[in-house]
Amino acid sequence: MLELSTFSFPELLDSEIAIAEYWRQVLVDGDAGEIARALDHICAARLRMSSEASTVSAESRRN
Repeated sequence: MLELSTFSFPELLDSEIAIAEYWRQVLVDGDAGEIARALDHICAARLRMSSEASTVSAESRRN
C-alpha cells in the first residue's frame, strides 16, 4: 500500500523572499479564495520561522 506524506505549503515558504514571491504570484493570478488561503499560508510560515528563531536563540544562550 502506498502511503502519502502530508503536504504543508507553509513549510516551503522558508524566507521572506519566498513569501514575497508567493504573495506577488497570488496577487497577479489569484481570486479572492486563493488570496485568503495565501494569507493563511503566509501567517503559518511566519509563525513557524519565528518559533524556529526563538528556539535557536534560546539554545545559543545556553551555550
